[in-house]
Amino acid sequence: MDWISTAQDFVDNRWARWAVEALVRAIAGRVRHGRSAAAAHSVGAGLTMAPFPEGTEKPVSVNSGATGVELAAAMLQGVGNEQMRAATRLLGSHRDGLWLRRFAEDQELVDAAGSALIDGTGGIDWDALARLLRTPGWSRRASGGEVAVLEFAVSLAGDCAVNLRQVVHAVGDSEFKLLQRALQEAAYSDAS
Repeated sequence: MDWISTAQDFVDNRWARWAVEALVRAIAGRVRHGRSAAAAHSVGAGLTMAPFPEGTEKPVSVNSGATGVELAAAMLQGVGNEQMRAATRLLGSHRDGLWLRRFAEDQELVDAAGSALIDGTGGIDWDALARLLRTPGWSRRASGGEVAVLEFAVSLAGDCAVNLRQVVHAVGDSEFKLLQRALQEAAYSDAS
């Protein structure tokens, strides 16, 4: 019974088990809650006007010394879409908000996308990010792991297909845990 040993090998592979569990949970969550992929549009408060998560009234900007988590929290003001929230938190947690800072500061990325990556309300423009990812040569100043995290985030919130095998090979253990947490948040945010 060759198929039994193949099934056992599949179950023993942590990456495969994680992917299947996440997929089943996501499908169950969508069926249970009647979600569509485009449930809501990202509407965030401005980066320079949003309060820190602790509730102080200090402005948050990429140059303010705010952490990546604080930048993400500022961008999430008014965002109701669970997938966009999870993707934004992922980008804020990854390397202290590396991508969030680059979206605001890196004119080369803005030019490659054809429009600003931070929209007028201070939220992430997921459509512009999807365009950026389809632009040849945009990622020459980023590592494979950095690109994989961004692609994964955009696949959660926007229109970007991602090859999970390539992603899991490109990221390290700490990045993998961030991806796993983001996927769980996107799938289970209403259940918590």
